[in-house]
Amino acid sequence: MAKSDIRELLNKIKWTEKGNYDKYKIQYVHRGAPNDQKSVKFDKIIDITPSFFAYKEEINEVPTYIPFHRIVEIIDIKKDKILWSKS
Repeated sequence: MAKSDIRELLNKIKWTEKGNYDKYKIQYVHRGAPNDQKSVKFDKIIDITPSFFAYKEEINEVPTYIPFHRIVEIIDIKKDKILWSKS
């Protein structure tokens, strides 16, 4: 899946799942974390651009920017279904 396909999926969730963002999470590469991976729930995302997404864990926190090439999986938590996987 190309970067534009990842962006398309993230935007689809953003625009069609309003109010249900907490049922999605993004798993991404984060050096130093257990298994070098970290996840963030979709409801923490504040921006989606052509090449990265940004999120905040807390309202007053500085945003964290994650380039699309670091995304490992996009998961529907409620259905226990992987919507996209890098492998």
